[in-house]
Amino acid sequence: MTEPSPGASFENPDTPAVQLRGVRVHNLKNIQLNLPLHQLVTICGISGSGKTSLAFDTLYAEGQRRYLETLSPAARQFIHQLPKPDADQITGIPPTIALKQNVGRHASTSKSREPTVGIESGIQSYLRLLFTSLGLVICPKCQIPVTPQSPESVLAFIKTLPESTRFQICFPLVPGSVNSTEKLLKELIQQGMTRAIIDQQTCKLDDPDTQLPDAGPCLIVLDRLSTGKMDDQRILESVELAFEESAGSAVLLTADPPASQTPGPLFPVDQTDWHRFDFFNSLICSQCQQSFLSPEPQLFNFFSQTGTCPVCQGTGSDPQLGERVCPACQGSRLNPTALAVRIQDVNIHELGQQPIQDIASWLGALDAGPAFSSLIREISERLTTLEALGISYLTLNRRRSTLSSGELQRIALTAVLSSNLVNTLYVLDEPSSGLHSADRQRVISVLRQLRDLNNSLVIVEHDAEFICAADHIIELGPGAGKAGGELVFQGTFSELQQSAGSPTSQFLKASHSSEFQPLSGKPASGAISLRGCTRNNLQNLSVTFPLGQLCVVTGISGSGKSSLVEQTLFSSLVAELTADPASKPDTCYESLTGADQIDEVVLLDQALTGQTPRSIPATYLNLFDEIRSIFAQTADARLRNLTAKDFSFNSKNGGRCPECKGTGFIEIDLQFLADLTMVCQSCHGQRYQRELLEIKYRKLNIAEVLEMTVDEAFPFFRGQAALQKKLKQLKDVGLGYIPLGQPLPSLSGGECQRLKLAAYLTTSSRKRTLFLMNEPSRGLHPLDIQYLLNCFEYLLTAGHSLILIEHNLQLIQVADHIIDLGPGAGDQGGQIVVTGTPAEVAENSASLTGAALRQLVSGNESES
Repeated sequence: MTEPSPGASFENPDTPAVQLRGVRVHNLKNIQLNLPLHQLVTICGISGSGKTSLAFDTLYAEGQRRYLETLSPAARQFIHQLPKPDADQITGIPPTIALKQNVGRHASTSKSREPTVGIESGIQSYLRLLFTSLGLVICPKCQIPVTPQSPESVLAFIKTLPESTRFQICFPLVPGSVNSTEKLLKELIQQGMTRAIIDQQTCKLDDPDTQLPDAGPCLIVLDRLSTGKMDDQRILESVELAFEESAGSAVLLTADPPASQTPGPLFPVDQTDWHRFDFFNSLICSQCQQSFLSPEPQLFNFFSQTGTCPVCQGTGSDPQLGERVCPACQGSRLNPTALAVRIQDVNIHELGQQPIQDIASWLGALDAGPAFSSLIREISERLTTLEALGISYLTLNRRRSTLSSGELQRIALTAVLSSNLVNTLYVLDEPSSGLHSADRQRVISVLRQLRDLNNSLVIVEHDAEFICAADHIIELGPGAGKAGGELVFQGTFSELQQSAGSPTSQFLKASHSSEFQPLSGKPASGAISLRGCTRNNLQNLSVTFPLGQLCVVTGISGSGKSSLVEQTLFSSLVAELTADPASKPDTCYESLTGADQIDEVVLLDQALTGQTPRSIPATYLNLFDEIRSIFAQTADARLRNLTAKDFSFNSKNGGRCPECKGTGFIEIDLQFLADLTMVCQSCHGQRYQRELLEIKYRKLNIAEVLEMTVDEAFPFFRGQAALQKKLKQLKDVGLGYIPLGQPLPSLSGGECQRLKLAAYLTTSSRKRTLFLMNEPSRGLHPLDIQYLLNCFEYLLTAGHSLILIEHNLQLIQVADHIIDLGPGAGDQGGQIVVTGTPAEVAENSASLTGAALRQLVSGNESES
């Protein structure tokens, strides 16, 4: 075994730990460490230092591989053997569960049928079971319960009739439905039936003049009795026969109505009015005869044909009506049968429209009995977790596209953390992302509760609060890419603060000026104003955004930042600048002024920039075209008549691997588990056929070039000015550590956003552009934030404008102008708390952002 790297700690062999020896996954350099179990462990380090390689590509990958090895040989025959992470030894690893930052945000479901909070949190599936088990069908037309009847229930109804009430037990018959009327009449007589009610007259079946009608129903009388002389067994047999002979329906004619129930419709027989009551042994309304499906879980699922609205197909809106609410389901996305099932006079859609905190109260008042205690407990625990994470103001029907990144992150956490597993290793990617400083302690508290259940947590983090809260800290570095991958620190937070070789320690100990320094320092060149904004939770909000400056929109998660910037400001500016009636957003604001002061608006969101694993950073910035041309110009390529097209793994006619179609991986659908991604056994993840890999440029083939990081590729392509210019764009936005061939779906939201930003840095356009960004700092180590600030300064100098949604105090404190929303979340938010410079916001006692800025300044002053 190789020698331990500096900083490795093996002093306490009695402490249960995952033992990692000689880990060389990606850029990790022979890592040796003991990762303590049953603790909250934070892995930190600058961007690209190897954190994800250790947490996900080593720990989680090995845990997943070992789990699959426990499957039966019959199941494993459909799964290729997962490769072991490149390590000398990994022991003591428990079962693992992972939550990556980009999973919830980049789901493949189309926006029109996107999931909701209930689905993402896992609560909806339990509510479907609850409504299946306890739901009662209420006819929407008649407003009466619709339940399957039995002979016993009909007998119980008869016993509610007044004393000495005459009644007749019948069943409806439609002549000609089975065979000829003459044959049918003979069969009825043979079965001992003697009377029928035809055209409101009683007839004897054996009377030669009796004829069953060719059209129209008639009633076959099975028995005539009185409540004063009842024989329960006789009644039960008669009703059971009625159900059998009529395929599930029975008719009761009573001379007097029941004393305690609604009288039935009058039915004349022999010039005397009888009260008619229809009974069905299936879900059919006794008054209007509307039929309903039996409740089952898929009935309440708008992704299923069983439950989806037949008009809008589960979208909730009709495209032919301009995306208006579907008139059939009123936006519920469910069919009428599903909406007819109610518990305590609430259907599943109405329940999902209530805030989560109200659903918890509704559930607590539900008297379901011990048989359903486990089901209710599962729902309650998830509701409690959502409340503990500070998002109980949301509704379960809230669509994912309307949620902020912080809300999405906490909902995803709920789904993972509510599994009630013990002795499990949870691997989480930046649980602080999207969170205001006022929300972070909530998440930390939930993580500690999970740890206290005898679980182990490993989180990849940059946030100082999460690092401080860790029981054990592991830092990788000291640089990114090949300059990283080393274990530079392992220990407690207090020990980290004393570490001399830790980049994170350098940031934590760095003294920041107590005076806020605006990034541009210039007055605004103009302004854009919105009046009367009402989208989502915005409360008739009016706001002015300065131009030519760095404007940052802040506030607690759920306060309305995304609703204001992405869903109102961006959509309204697009409609104004394009003058396209089709792009006009829903009416959610009264007026917009100042749009004439910009030429274009660009939303650099965190949405997925590539739809397939074949999309890579090199293709996004057109780097790959030039790289392919360079390889096509080599002597070996010209000798084999290879062109640039042959080096494309996106073209069917190129030199890509036919097995994986150029992705380097094979997706396996495990059905009962998440899809499994495995390295292609044909090309070993290199994407290309062997012939293409034999072509070298500066001793590297094209697959090896794609494995290089941006920082490594920059000097490699010396002399290629155009190529180096684009590579520098990526370096400038802090993406120098990502490999050229990394699949874009694997990038975090912040990385996707900065990749988009890189495309605009060297643009020669003279247009006055307004850039809108949502948390561009996500995924960046504090020491890498300066890259981002340099890019912002460049754009502002070029005459552009920037509006950011941010929680990162490093960016907030250098803003030229802050718009702080709140004061709370959901219905308690959607208002402007304060606007102004960071110093002015810090002086506002009602602002949570101001409190965080004050704490930052006071902390710096105390350190100095």
